[in-house]
This record gives sequence, structure tokens and C-alpha cells, in this order.
Amino acid sequence: QDYIWQYERQELEHLVRERDYSGKKTLSYLVSSLVQLFAVSHYLLERCCFTIIQPMNEDWAFDMFQSLNATGTPLTAIETFKPSVVNAASNNNQEFKGSAIEESFKKVDALFEEITSAARKSNLTKEFLTSLALTIEGKKLSSHFSQQRKWLTELYTKECSSYEEKEAFIHFFGDYAEFYKKVWLDYKGKNGMPIDVIASHPDADFISTLVLYLKDSNHKMSIVILGRLYSDIIRGKANSINLFVEGVRAIARFYSIWRASQSNSGLDSQYRNFLKRPIRDDKTVIVEASNAWLDNPVLNIVKLKTYFDNALTKRDLLDKISWKRKALQSLKHNKSKYVSRLALFFSAHDTIADMDNLGLMKVGKPGTSKYLNLSQWTSKDLGSIEHIAPEKGIREWDDSLYTDEEWYHSIGNLTLLPLKINSSAGNKGWKEKNKKV
Repeated sequence: QDYIWQYERQELEHLVRERDYSGKKTLSYLVSSLVQLFAVSHYLLERCCFTIIQPMNEDWAFDMFQSLNATGTPLTAIETFKPSVVNAASNNNQEFKGSAIEESFKKVDALFEEITSAARKSNLTKEFLTSLALTIEGKKLSSHFSQQRKWLTELYTKECSSYEEKEAFIHFFGDYAEFYKKVWLDYKGKNGMPIDVIASHPDADFISTLVLYLKDSNHKMSIVILGRLYSDIIRGKANSINLFVEGVRAIARFYSIWRASQSNSGLDSQYRNFLKRPIRDDKTVIVEASNAWLDNPVLNIVKLKTYFDNALTKRDLLDKISWKRKALQSLKHNKSKYVSRLALFFSAHDTIADMDNLGLMKVGKPGTSKYLNLSQWTSKDLGSIEHIAPEKGIREWDDSLYTDEEWYHSIGNLTLLPLKINSSAGNKGWKEKNKKV
């Protein structure tokens, strides 16, 4: 009471304790309201300090704001960027709420809405914006908050000079986020259902299988191409579904040929070089056509395939003899697990047992044994890769399999089995394994 009316006022205390709130004009209601008002006023005037901090530049301001954010949860670069989008709409006499721009930004928000951990949200933001920056302008973006916020702001305010360009960017921003969430993070091919936006295509099942293969392989660079092609479908561009299908084929082919014959080293840089914006001359004229979204939103699939072929040719990977020689050393379970798995699916597809060469297969009639589809790729019956001659089978199997070359990891010594049978087969000999298989 010392802080409210300076000395004891029993008659007022009695009205508060009476709690007669039957109406807004009762004495209890009025006195209680005054008590609340005085208490809040005292807190603000006597217990709070208002400090003005004026950093030297905007970057410092946002860094400090993130650190001092009263919610206790650090803001991401996307969250601090959103007000710029709202202000741009307002400055252009457009209403953000209920607009197509807001709908696109909701897709970005949806990417993070199920994440409760601040650390996970921050990491996903960094990964997403790093991927986005690469396809937007072929830029390797820093994962630091201030650099990502600055990139978003400058891209939106400087590179997108007109409001129409700003709208186009936000739509692409949202579509890219939708692909990242619906396809890259959430799509599992359950119940044999293909990716919804390409379901009408005759090869939707196989293409969806290849997307799962790229996801399982954690080939994140494929996002910078497929995210753009996905956006074209969402925007209703002509022939966009067919182009997405061709894009998936091209990437899966390029990735498989590369990884079956050598390590990941240099693989990511192939995508960066394709998307890198060409150097400009003194008159700021682009010397050659750019593949970055900022310069050319429509991705040229023919150009992409040619680029991939040239990259493989430089490493003698399109020459079959040269490729087989390298794949003999690299196409192994311990070096390229999911490429090996895909190779097993291809080798089993439409094949029959070769009775003249026991243990081998030969080509059968189309439809004989279908393996290249979603139901097989996601099947628990084919859920694990088993070494026929086991990893620890030196005493039971031919010693030549266990030299420095590690032939037991080779594709010819691998098969697909249900996980439970795989565990049961273990390090047993051929007779027992043959029965289980």
C-alpha cells in the first residue's frame, strides 16, 4: 500500500476485498481498477529503465536487436526481413494482408512452423537461405545472421528495383520454401503416392523414386535446380511438369555416374559454377547468358544437360571403359551406399535367373520383375543392403575378398534384404545365407 496510496486506507482495502464486480460502476470495480493502474504506473516509473542505443550502422542494430530480443528466442534473418516486404507493399499502395504476397510468405513461415527448438530453426534457416542464395544469384552465402539478413534486404531493395520484381521474388521465395518442406523434408512416398504436382505425368512414380534416391543420398545441391523447376509448376508455366521430370532424370544421372566412380570432392562446385553469374565488362554488360534465377528465371534444361555432360567428359566418366575402371574401385557399399542400392534395383529390374550361370541374372521380358518404382524403393522387404560374403567372414569365405581392395564391399557381393533377415544372416556361411536369401 505504500506504493499505491502512501499509507494504509482500510476503507479502500475493504472495497477491494469485497470483490463486487457486478458492474463497471461498482466501488469495488473502480477501486480495483485504480489499484491496477497505480501498480503498473509505479512499476514503469520506478522499476524500469529506458535506454536509447544508437549503433553506427544498421547491421550492428540488427545484431544487437537479435541478442536483446525480449522473447528469449533469437530472431532469424527471415523474420527480420518480413517487415521490409510489408512496408514495400504499403509504400506501393498495396495491402499486404490477404494479398498473393502474403500467401507466398505463408509458405515460408510453414517451413518452420512445426519446429519448436530455436537451434533447429536457426540451422534450417541458414541451410535454406544458403541454398536459395545459390540458385538466386550463384552466391555462396555466409551462414552468419547479419550476412543473411543483409543479403535478403539488399536483394529485395536493390536488385528488385520495381514492385513487380519484388512480387516475383517473394512468389519464388515461397515456392522454393514449399518445395523444401513438402518434397525435400516431408515427402516419403508413402502408400506408393508420387509427388502431387507431377502425379499426372506417366513417369510420376519412377521420377518420385529418383527424388527419394537423391534425398536418401543427401544430395542437397539438387535442390537448387529442382526447387526452381518446382516453382515453374506452381506458377503454371508451359511444359513445366515435363521440364521437372527431365530435371530429375538429368540430376540423378549426373550424380550417379559421378558418385559411382569417384568421391564427392568437387561435386558441389559443379552446381556453383553452373549458377555463377558471369563477369561483367567495363560497360557492365553480361558477357554470356547467366543461369542464376535473378538473370534468367526460366532454367534451360538442355543447357543443364550439356553442362553436366561436359563436366563428366572432363573426368573421362562418359567413356564406358574409363568409367567402369573407376567404378570398380568406387562403386562400393562403404563409399556410395545409396548409389549401390540404386544399382541393385536397376540390375534386378526386369531380369530373371540365368540358369546357365548360377548366381547371375539375365534380361527378361518387360514387366517380368518391376523394381524401379516407389513401392519397391520404400518396401521394408528391400530395406537394407546385405553383404553376401560378410564384412567379418575371413575364416568362412575366400581370403581374397578381404584384401586392401575390400572386394566384399563391391556391388557384386551385395543384395537387398528385409532388415530382420539381414540381422539374422549376419556372418554365417554360404549354405545358411543362401537359404535365407
